[in-house]
Amino acid sequence: MHRPTIGTRLVEAEKVTKIAAEAAAEAAMKATEKARIHRIALLREQLLRISVRIEAGIAEQKWNKVIEEIKKIESEIKEVTKKQENVPKANPFLEYIKETINTKT
Repeated sequence: MHRPTIGTRLVEAEKVTKIAAEAAAEAAMKATEKARIHRIALLREQLLRISVRIEAGIAEQKWNKVIEEIKKIESEIKEVTKKQENVPKANPFLEYIKETINTKT
């Protein structure tokens, strides 16, 4: 039987080492790409969260403004109502005529 020589074994070892190195490089590239894709997904998620927070803040500011405006309008309505209640009847005869017309119809 023929025993492989040291040179033959070195050549075989070199081939195996080269194949293993190529496989390791390919696995490393795939892992790097997968990590990059995962990182991009995380960044997109963070951007979405920030965007939602900003939109919520803007909506809250607009809501508070609307509430303020409603309160102002309510105050104005109350003032006008008070003024109308405090106005004495200017012409009792006109009121009498209006009442008479309304009761006859």
